[in-house]
Amino acid sequence: MVKVPIQLSGPIRASDVVEKQLTKMIVSLELSPGTMIGEAELMERLGCGRTPLREALQRLAQEYLIVSIPRKGVRIAELDLPDYVKLIEAVSHIEAVAARLAARGASGDDLERIESIVEAATQADLSRDILGVANLDYEFHYAVAESGANRYIIDATARLHRLTSRFIYLAMKGGLAGWESLEEHRRIIVAIKARDEDAAANITHEHFLRARDRIVSAL
Repeated sequence: MVKVPIQLSGPIRASDVVEKQLTKMIVSLELSPGTMIGEAELMERLGCGRTPLREALQRLAQEYLIVSIPRKGVRIAELDLPDYVKLIEAVSHIEAVAARLAARGASGDDLERIESIVEAATQADLSRDILGVANLDYEFHYAVAESGANRYIIDATARLHRLTSRFIYLAMKGGLAGWESLEEHRRIIVAIKARDEDAAANITHEHFLRARDRIVSAL
């Protein structure tokens, strides 16, 4: 899998590692949608303690990837296509604002990071690293949000955009190509570089609507 260096604000916590492992298992559908799984089984599979697991599960619940069931464990969120359409309606508007803010305030380092993510995603797509493409799609939009420096937009992106990753993974597993989405990402970058706030917002909004249509057709 192609990896992009991510700058961390502090030391990596055990719960961060557990969260990353669980996210990979959920996005790749290793943990099937709708499945109930207990904490003891998760600790055994991940080789982790209860405290980091619970911290990771709390964050995944905030991202709507799991639902905690008291005294039973967790249920992996369902893959519901009508709900995905509603999700994209929300994400398209939030991330259009993120792109507008990025066009206003992204630094040179921000742009370099965003471009490196698209390059990594292109390589992942060429090698049919489907999980890599899905993860890098999230990293791209999160990096755009971070470059806008609005913590509420960043938080909304983190909470909502990861939900799209499983649909991207499933659609690509069924044969959907990633090049159209990557070309749209490049157009977003061009608009951000040009400091064209309206174009960055409009292109981003249209990108999500087109991606929605492609994924719905594929599924």
